[in-house]
Parts: sequence; structure tokens; C-alpha cells
Amino acid sequence: MTSTVNELTARLLSSNDHELLSTRVDVILVALLTMLLVEREFLRAYVGPNVRLRLHPLAIGYAPLLVGFALIVVVRLKGIR
Repeated sequence: MTSTVNELTARLLSSNDHELLSTRVDVILVALLTMLLVEREFLRAYVGPNVRLRLHPLAIGYAPLLVGFALIVVVRLKGIR
């Protein structure tokens, strides 16, 4: 698994097509953000009274992803005009 990930990362970074590279990174970021937010909702639905203690580590993970998503939206909207 590790060698596959390293090989895919090397191919991704060696790509000369900026649009393809940015699209791949955008898709990965949105997928990670979606997974973390879904996990957060599952925890809120199924965990008992100590839900705040379990949500804090997720907030640390998805806060930077939300900023990245906002940047993606801004860049994509500027590209449309």
C-alpha cells in the first residue's frame, strides 16, 4: 500500500498539466472533507453524553479542509469570469 501511495503521489506531482493536477487535489480535498463531516454527524447521532469530547479532534481535522474548500470555490469562480 505504501509503495502504491508513493508511486501515485510521484505521478501526481510530476504531471505537467496544471488543470489536471489542481482538479485531482480538489477532488481529494473535497472527499476528505465529506468523509470527516459525515463521521462527525454519525458521532453526533450515536454517541451519548460525552459527544463534545469526541468531536473536538474532528474539528481540528476539518477546519483546515473547510478553508481549503473555500479557496477552491473562490479560485474556480474567478476562473469562470
